[in-house]
Amino acid sequence: MFAFLRRKKYRLGKRIVIIENRSKAIKFRIKRIRKIIIEIFQAEPIFSKFPRLVIILWDTDMKQVASAFNPDIIYVNVAAVTHGGTLFDTRSDTAIYDELKPTMIHEMVHLVHYSRNKGLMMYKERYTRQVLGDIVRLMKTKSFETTIEQSSKSLRTTLNVFLSKIWMEGAARFLQNLYVGRLKFDEDNFRRLHAAAESLVRQAGLAFELINEALAKNVLIDTNALNKFLQKAEAHLAGFAISESYVIGEHIFFSIRYFDSNIDDDNLLDMHIYDIVRKYERLMLKNGYLPVLSLYSGSGIFDYKRNILTLAHFLKKAQQN
Repeated sequence: MFAFLRRKKYRLGKRIVIIENRSKAIKFRIKRIRKIIIEIFQAEPIFSKFPRLVIILWDTDMKQVASAFNPDIIYVNVAAVTHGGTLFDTRSDTAIYDELKPTMIHEMVHLVHYSRNKGLMMYKERYTRQVLGDIVRLMKTKSFETTIEQSSKSLRTTLNVFLSKIWMEGAARFLQNLYVGRLKFDEDNFRRLHAAAESLVRQAGLAFELINEALAKNVLIDTNALNKFLQKAEAHLAGFAISESYVIGEHIFFSIRYFDSNIDDDNLLDMHIYDIVRKYERLMLKNGYLPVLSLYSGSGIFDYKRNILTLAHFLKKAQQN
């Protein structure tokens, strides 16, 4: 079956939006989604930040409605928008608009963030290369058995991936919810987001609490057991990096804007993750609140330096075993 009208160009003032159809959905469904996407673009100011955008409609088993790719492409999952592609979608255009709008804004924030912040791309690419490098080394040895040193390095990489996800997904989720009217800068929202982030970051920190407990009990017996212990800690943290970084990051970005009215959205998108966390720490402490995350000060529930030192201590003891 040929895709309906594979590529269509729209001129919205000085902007160009190209919608390319790679989906096998029926003609009526594609026309409807195109119409709604253009309505979103015309209504939401963030989409004016790019003079040219490409929207690709496709079919995928992934659950997400949309995803962003450098430098100016957003993929929209037709199956997700149409709830599996049922032939008769009885929802109104308004209902589909309301479902599609937040995710389109979320992905657009990613594109704006990537284009404005070169440090973000460098940070992301650095740790992506490290993860892929670990996989390639394992493939070359034709074995998926790793040493304690490799497992320790992998956990450290995952810790940095966790930070990068907080940076990227936190910004996108915060601005998404702000732009669709779900967030107001008031104490109720601050306390709600702080409580949610605190709960999640304590759970994420269990990866290093397990290591601390082993150190305290001097449970350093078998090399294989130690290695599995590190891998378990990494899997625990990786799970939070993938699924919960959105909530933690949203709290951090919201708190900066809440406590400092001189910072706007563009300022946030221009900042490096290290500057974001340091500013967040200072503002939280200044206003009498416990930061959920810190870098080197030790003030946060989850402190980057403290966890790195815990890992280094564990590795040193394991090597002495």
